[in-house]
Amino acid sequence: MSLIKDMQMSAYAVLMIFDVVIEREPDSTVLVGSVPAVRGAYTQGGSTQEVLERLSEVLHLLASEGLVALDGGIEFRVSSLDT
Repeated sequence: MSLIKDMQMSAYAVLMIFDVVIEREPDSTVLVGSVPAVRGAYTQGGSTQEVLERLSEVLHLLASEGLVALDGGIEFRVSSLDT
């Protein structure tokens, strides 16, 4: 019965799309990324890909603390890129 319940729940999983802002730190090669819609969702990295990977980790951590709901996969839409 547990397997059936898990299968039913996964049928309703929703892909979460988050807008991301990525900006280059002044006088540095570091990129800073944030998800403005989620308090505390920010990180930094050396490349856009690294920032997006780290933001995914941040969102999963926030979800494990009950601070954001992630029912399915995560997709990012980079709305601002200042490089």
